Amino acid sequence: MSLSHLLFAIAFCVAVFIANAYIYRRLFSLIFPKYKRFFLGLCVVLFISNVVFLFSMRANFLPDILYMVLSALLGFSFFFFLIAIFYDILKLISAKTIKGNFNEQRRKTLKLICDIGILFIAFGCFLQGIYKAIRIPPIKYVDINAGLGVKIAMISDVHLGKNLHEDFLRELIAKINAQDVDFIVIVGDLIDTDINEITYLDLLNTFNKPCYYVTGNHEYYHDATKILEKLRQTNIKVLENESIDLGKIVLSGVNDLRGAKYGMPMNLAPIFKSYKEKKYNILLAHQPVVAKKFDLSKFDLVLSGHTHAGQIFPFSILVLMQQGFLHGLYEIGKKTKLYVSSGAGFWGPSIRFLAPSEIAIIKL
Repeated sequence: MSLSHLLFAIAFCVAVFIANAYIYRRLFSLIFPKYKRFFLGLCVVLFISNVVFLFSMRANFLPDILYMVLSALLGFSFFFFLIAIFYDILKLISAKTIKGNFNEQRRKTLKLICDIGILFIAFGCFLQGIYKAIRIPPIKYVDINAGLGVKIAMISDVHLGKNLHEDFLRELIAKINAQDVDFIVIVGDLIDTDINEITYLDLLNTFNKPCYYVTGNHEYYHDATKILEKLRQTNIKVLENESIDLGKIVLSGVNDLRGAKYGMPMNLAPIFKSYKEKKYNILLAHQPVVAKKFDLSKFDLVLSGHTHAGQIFPFSILVLMQQGFLHGLYEIGKKTKLYVSSGAGFWGPSIRFLAPSEIAIIKL
């Protein structure tokens, strides 16, 4: 294990310990004082399951069903940590409001109603978050006035692996095929496991329109060379720092920024050589921060993913600070637009909260 991986593992363990301790001390033990031992045990189990999940993400030693359960438990810890913070804030506000206005019995009744309401809403949002993570994404229509009469289906961050499998990919493709687009783009993080475990890769051949793909950061964690070799055996066209002329459009794709660490760096030089001023130039780049690091003013449209729209609010704030963009359509130059997809799948905890997944249908 490298030093960076070790430091990440330590930071993760400390974070989930604090989160679960906070959940116990500031939420469960206060709402259920008679059952403190039970909820202490529950939070210890949550912490252990979170740590096991962390190591299973790297070592890949768990069966899929157990991996999915631990993924949901990690989502529980993250989500209820936020709920516990919200509960503390609500108590602080209510203490100042209610103090002196109600007798002791009424205060206890109001607290009971509030506690039950908080837990009811929290569990409801948590279950809805799991549903929104694992469901087939809804269609998001994006209109860009380019006068081309072209429709593009865009997906990113599918993260096929231990959580999302063959059925998810099959239904995802079927939903895209029903949209009658001109072509499809996959903007990174399609694969998130050993490619030899994806025994259903031939499903990619069932796209009914041409499909173009660029790498995301997660492909490099699982041997991008082997992944690209397998993808090239399908009908998918891999764009590895290269462009393709589609008539009205020049479509270009670059390796993800993470590729530099693995000897497969991003290289815009051959892309700029293929630039055609009289055509509509589109760039596929997994991380939207590319638009901050490089001058992309020659392009008409940049398509990115990576952010998952934060996946669990308020982590979206941190994503926005790190990437400079979160989700949606941005103007990044006089003629250049950037569209950042919220992604089709998820990573880590199997929950999406205030960050829905999507299949983007871009109308030019």
